[in-house]
Amino acid sequence: MSVTIGRRELLAALGGAAAWPLAGRAQQADRAGDRVSAATTANSLLTISPGREFTSNAWCHRRLAPDAAIDPNSSNIVQTLRTAVSNSGPLYNNLSGFIWYVPAGVPTVPVEVVVGDGTFTPATGAWADQLRQQFAQCPLSPNFIPGPGSDRNGVIYQPSTHQYWEGWQFIKTGRQVRNSVGQMVDQWSIVWGGYWADLRTSDGTGAPQPPSGIKPGLSASGIPALANMITLGDLKQQAINHPVGLVIPAGTARSDVWNNPPAWRCDGYPPQFDPNAVPEGAIFRLPANLDLNQYTATAWDGVSVKTMPRIVAEAAQNHGFVVTDQGGGWIMAGESPYDYSSDGGAVIEQDPILSQVFGASHPWGYDYGAIGQELTAFPWDKLQLLKMNLVNG
Repeated sequence: MSVTIGRRELLAALGGAAAWPLAGRAQQADRAGDRVSAATTANSLLTISPGREFTSNAWCHRRLAPDAAIDPNSSNIVQTLRTAVSNSGPLYNNLSGFIWYVPAGVPTVPVEVVVGDGTFTPATGAWADQLRQQFAQCPLSPNFIPGPGSDRNGVIYQPSTHQYWEGWQFIKTGRQVRNSVGQMVDQWSIVWGGYWADLRTSDGTGAPQPPSGIKPGLSASGIPALANMITLGDLKQQAINHPVGLVIPAGTARSDVWNNPPAWRCDGYPPQFDPNAVPEGAIFRLPANLDLNQYTATAWDGVSVKTMPRIVAEAAQNHGFVVTDQGGGWIMAGESPYDYSSDGGAVIEQDPILSQVFGASHPWGYDYGAIGQELTAFPWDKLQLLKMNLVNG
């Protein structure tokens, strides 16, 4: 099996059904009885730092030049994106992913790599053997659960060792395995994922890893989640100093090319070869000289706590939006500010911790809601596509 295919293409090749994620409260989970505090997963409000999370010159740390070159096909591809927004509904602030910051000494657990057909059959091939070896000593906290929804993403970061894991379809197999301290614990499995042995040396992409040539990462593009996920630390400092990751509606992305850097692969599903479709890894920006105060959603008086759309718009000017994947909606990825529990399979969001983050009452209310797709509220009509380096898939 080719190691260059995207995670949903992998499912199709294995005969599994591709499950598109839904945004926000519409997501479902099957973790009856599980509960985890988001506060227990976080350290001191991480913001990714050059030379610590990815190299100092990694693409995700580079601020866009005000006069950065625009792609010759920018207007057509931006129009495709805007049409997708209109057809799919608003862009959700889908801050529902957990980043598990694990300290040194957390027992490690071997994670199985399986085919995506629900049988937990071990995957075969050089890529599967390498991924299995990389997840053989994964530091999973006893209260670990993946993010909500059908994707069940898991992001595990151990700053003390600079190791980083991320997996797609974290599901318990129903079996038990022995952890690094000799205890029998539940076995977890993944269908796809990635491992970076030292995040300080990574360029912020899922570049091929020897010996199998596996292209890591839980997203279709292979871009590591930590390079584009809005963290609680970003919100605390009122600035996102890295690109903002976007999941775009299924069928909007091209399945035969990707933009490198930062992407190393693409979905491949559903088939979409229109040159005006959006290559995964594409970076869009708002013009550096755009007056954000001219738009309702992004206006700021210079004194009050900035709104979420304002913070995102500033990031789009300075670092851009990066297309990481396609799915069942128009979604912006970020670290969860909630405690999660389950009630009959439905995720219940409880106890928002942003009041702790800000040291005051959360200024945006309980639910983030949606940034909105109205062109008069947020300057979607001003988006520009940066010049791309397209690579055949």
